[in-house]
Amino acid sequence: GRLAQCKICIEGKLKIDDNDGENVLCNGYFDEAVGQRFPCCFKCKRLEAPRILPWFTEQPSKEDDDKMEAEFKSASSKADSGAAMEFFNKVKESEWDLFSKDGIKTAASGWSI
Repeated sequence: GRLAQCKICIEGKLKIDDNDGENVLCNGYFDEAVGQRFPCCFKCKRLEAPRILPWFTEQPSKEDDDKMEAEFKSASSKADSGAAMEFFNKVKESEWDLFSKDGIKTAASGWSI
């Protein structure tokens, strides 16, 4: 089947890694609303990648390709980007002390969305 959208950043498109053809990765996405690119580090084996049905055996027509793109954008827009932005802002505003056990515990506590 077609590669699904990224399971980590929700909005990125998965693609087969050109270097080896055995891995699938997401490089992130550009958010027009905030004018910023959000990188992503998702990577998995090609055979374990999330898929969208239906399968196709021939290259889709331009019309079908446009329809799939619209479905992808529709699924992305339905994602709860409010929670993602809330998490992003919480991380950005946090003070990190990762050099002591107490600092690590404090940084790890309270991280729920």
